[in-house]
Amino acid sequence: MTVSPDLAAAAAAIDAAQSVVDARLGSLATSVDRYVQRDDLGSEWRDAALFSQSALALTADELADFAAAYLELLGRWSGGRSSDPAACAVRINLFAFPDDAAASADTEPDRTDDDEQL
Repeated sequence: MTVSPDLAAAAAAIDAAQSVVDARLGSLATSVDRYVQRDDLGSEWRDAALFSQSALALTADELADFAAAYLELLGRWSGGRSSDPAACAVRINLFAFPDDAAASADTEPDRTDDDEQL
């Protein structure tokens, strides 16, 4: 059986994209593990840190609007480093994508906010 060049190229692109996602998620997991294990942060940092997860029902246009609003908010805060000597680098990650979990009879997307300080 011969695989068409277009199909082979599409499969290669999917594999490459999956490799990038796996590497980034692995890096994120390592970063979170390092944070959780740190013992040099005061309670003010632990109280201020946020881990949040939500699921929303949005159209593609609404998701685009949400993404634009998020990037605008991030832009307002990313103008430069604080001059306060107590400031440190803070990692912020956001993933917003269609979730097909609702299509499965076994799982339902989480429809509530799940925020936690660690």
